[in-house]
Amino acid sequence: MALLNCPECKKEISSLAHACPYCGVPIADLHEGLSKQSVQILKCPMCGANIRQNERECSYCGSTLIVISVEKIFSQKVDPQVLVSSVSKWRDILKKEPDNAEAHYALGLAYLNQGLREAALQHLQKASLLAPESPIVQYNLALALFNDGMVVIESDAYRNVVKAIDYASLLDPSFREAEAFKHYFMAQKLENIDLAQSITEYEATIKACPGIPVFYNNLGVVYFKLKKYQLAEKCYLQAIGIAPKFGLVYSNLCHLCYETHKYQDGIKYGRKAVEFINPNPFLPVYEANAYNNLSLCLWKMGQKQEAINAIQKAMAILPKEPLYNANLQEYQKFKLF
Repeated sequence: MALLNCPECKKEISSLAHACPYCGVPIADLHEGLSKQSVQILKCPMCGANIRQNERECSYCGSTLIVISVEKIFSQKVDPQVLVSSVSKWRDILKKEPDNAEAHYALGLAYLNQGLREAALQHLQKASLLAPESPIVQYNLALALFNDGMVVIESDAYRNVVKAIDYASLLDPSFREAEAFKHYFMAQKLENIDLAQSITEYEATIKACPGIPVFYNNLGVVYFKLKKYQLAEKCYLQAIGIAPKFGLVYSNLCHLCYETHKYQDGIKYGRKAVEFINPNPFLPVYEANAYNNLSLCLWKMGQKQEAINAIQKAMAILPKEPLYNANLQEYQKFKLF
């Protein structure tokens, strides 16, 4: 195993890679006879407990092993000392073996569990270069890069996400999460092109891995765009059935209730939304929209001061959002009537 520079983009890649993971140019194997590294995790990289293949969380220490949501990892409660000890262990190994793929992967996963995404990415990317045919490495790299949707579709970053997840699915067709997210990323891309095809991809996502709530939420959003409100509501409720504290879904339900004139139900869902949505400085729009949606239903039910309070909270999060300013002006205009 060795590292070389891609002849096209000059970035460092594995000599065993069939194509450059950055620019996609095909790569000839320049080093015949070199042994491939693989990453097969049979013990939790954080605590050392035995784990089953493709287990999402360590049943002993609670650390994430297969990433579904980066935000969920950051909000989970894992003993900090377990993670500190894990980081120290794998860093010591890398001092002696700087090209140890398993150590890079384990350290990347430990950093991710600590909430240090940028540090995690450096080691996950290194592991993917050293062990390009390990599906778990490609998968977790893809989800870490995706970062719960904080990459722009059609960007180079998004293309790298898709390449990594496609390769993970190709390497292990039985890897359900990889197959599901392959369809999920395609569905997201199609939302701005062909809503019907997007629905088909989201349905394939759910068929491959039915226990992930964000899949149902996003399918509900597509149905909402098509004004198929009953189907949207069904999807949202399925998401909540899996994750009862999924704040974004409650916000979407609040918005749906506003559009279908079920304002009292909208208030109920809106209050849950603002309770459960975790403030995120990188994606403040979710929390702000939750307060805005709640304000709309409150206003329709005559709870004017509460509506103003809610929209002011939305504006405190995103003060330059024109919609919130317009709503506040409307509320203040009619407050006395």
